[in-house]
Amino acid sequence: MLELRPYQKQFINDIRNKFRAGYRRVCGVMPCGAGKTLATADMTQRAATKGNRTVFMVHRKELIEQTSKTFSALGIEHGIISSQFKPNYELPVQIASVQTLINRLDKVAPPNFLIVDECHHIEADTYKQIVRQWKCPLLGLTATPIRMGGKTLHDSFDELVEGPSIKQLIDDKYLANYEYLASECVDLGGLVERAGEYTNKSMSRTCDRMEVIGDVVQSYIDHAFGRKAICYCVNIDHSMHLADSFNARNVRAAHIDCNISALERADIIERFRCGDIDVLCNVELFGEGFDVPDMECVILARPTKSLTLFIQQAMRPLRLDPSNPDKKALILDHAKHYERFDDLSVIRHWTLDPNPPKEPGECPGPGGVRKLRQRVGKMLKVFDSTDTLKKIVEHFKAVERMRGYKKGWAAFQALEYANSLEDCQEIASACQYKKGWGFYKWRDILSKRQAHH
Repeated sequence: MLELRPYQKQFINDIRNKFRAGYRRVCGVMPCGAGKTLATADMTQRAATKGNRTVFMVHRKELIEQTSKTFSALGIEHGIISSQFKPNYELPVQIASVQTLINRLDKVAPPNFLIVDECHHIEADTYKQIVRQWKCPLLGLTATPIRMGGKTLHDSFDELVEGPSIKQLIDDKYLANYEYLASECVDLGGLVERAGEYTNKSMSRTCDRMEVIGDVVQSYIDHAFGRKAICYCVNIDHSMHLADSFNARNVRAAHIDCNISALERADIIERFRCGDIDVLCNVELFGEGFDVPDMECVILARPTKSLTLFIQQAMRPLRLDPSNPDKKALILDHAKHYERFDDLSVIRHWTLDPNPPKEPGECPGPGGVRKLRQRVGKMLKVFDSTDTLKKIVEHFKAVERMRGYKKGWAAFQALEYANSLEDCQEIASACQYKKGWGFYKWRDILSKRQAHH
């Protein structure tokens, strides 16, 4: 039998008491990294010893593999209902992919107990169909029992059990402490909201800009260089632009999305786990169930209206690292989430009430939010080798005019692409400076390079 933490034991007992009191649909809430799967494994193991069948339902391939690994480590024999695995329906414990299970309901014996992981998705039609098919007791697990637009899960559950808060877990050394740095570079005034979330087009227009991407890259270099980080992006183009810009500044980065092959995707993730990649740029791939204990940093490079998405993504680096007992995570906020959601570890009062009261959070986080000095970054993209220095200067001059930056900013940015005295003089000519400006700037570049080496 596995050894549970005190709060996990309390969480299990509270859930059992709700079922004993006659409730049939219970929602269990604990923060990311608190060990919801471990606590549930204990309940599953006990149910199996009594001859009861349990289905543990998840919605992503990564969560299937992670849950299976946890169950196997605890000696819980189980089948897997997923298109990538050979089924064994006879076993009393099944870990099931929602997408596969919906097509195999006629092959799976009705369970005595249904567990829904990340149950804030439970209002989706596939979930509803499965829950309607099986009338057994239902346990939902989530860190954020709300849906898009702030709606609660009152239609799916009868009762809610809350575990410890993020702040309590940090205070008790079950989660890593963190520092929260927020950039003021991005202007969110142009965002358009539709169906409770910002539109992809308006987020891309706002975030996939030279000065914003450059600020993201420079902030990582200034505050987290060499630390393992996940960067959450707006879309595939934005993610690729960020990965290119990181690499151009000698930061080992990779882009990953659901369209690349499973083999390549697994290879990139393994290289990230092993430390060959420092920054992993993605689009919502790793918001749930992605566990890399030595990851120390998260970069929030896309805005969202969803508190669930914010909490899921911001908490990725807070898991304890046995090899680094003094770990302090870093959250780099480049989308002003703190203005919408307050600090990450504010104590929130979750409820199933369909009309929850608007309560302020209690107890600010460990360090509060520290705003970064507003600055303009250097990279939107890696310019092609065919791009002339004149074209590069014109690009930066257009940004200088558009954003109202002080005259001379464009020339300073273009100097990053100068590799000779002639290049510096060409920049001087394009900016209508005297030739001597180019000579002195090239001398400064050479001086800095010699000092560096």
